[in-house]
Amino acid sequence: MNKKALIVDDDPVVRMILKSILEAEGYVVELAEDGMQGLEVVKKKQNELDVVFLDVMMPQMNGFEVIEKLKNQEKIEGLPVIMLTAQNDDSELLKGYSLGADYYITKPFTRSQITYGLKTVGVKND
Repeated sequence: MNKKALIVDDDPVVRMILKSILEAEGYVVELAEDGMQGLEVVKKKQNELDVVFLDVMMPQMNGFEVIEKLKNQEKIEGLPVIMLTAQNDDSELLKGYSLGADYYITKPFTRSQITYGLKTVGVKND
């Protein structure tokens, strides 16, 4: 059975690159352009999702605000979240982990970083 991933990123290029990597790994992919849209997808498909890729820097609602809302909902607190960031700042990483991020990947990323992140959070299709 295919695993399902949600990508929440305001950059359409990042969404398409990550989508193609995940689909090549056998994932069914849902897309969201911002944090609000991402929360809506999770709300509708929470029982189907295996992992969320969440950009940190987005307009209106940033990734920290999104993960805080996700991890405070009892039904989905165990959903693995991999944060994507263009920043390589320790304080940002620590903030994300303190809010419940399961893994961090910095942009630009490689396919091997994505597959390693999936293995790390325990959702790799084999």
